[in-house]
Amino acid sequence: LIDCLCTGDIAAFKEIVKAHYEAVNTAKVLRTIGLSKRTFYEAISPNGNPRLDTVTKIIRGLKRVA
Repeated sequence: LIDCLCTGDIAAFKEIVKAHYEAVNTAKVLRTIGLSKRTFYEAISPNGNPRLDTVTKIIRGLKRVA
């Protein structure tokens, strides 16, 4: 994920996040980090441009299930 951000490959970043969340109980993790499903899926959509606080929550969610 860090490499994707450093190289500016936002599409790959979103795909990795999406795949990871699909492998876990997405709803449970999103509740834990305080993010709605709608906000999450809008953020990782191809045209999504999430705010920094949303990205921070999504990354925090990755840690919760790692």
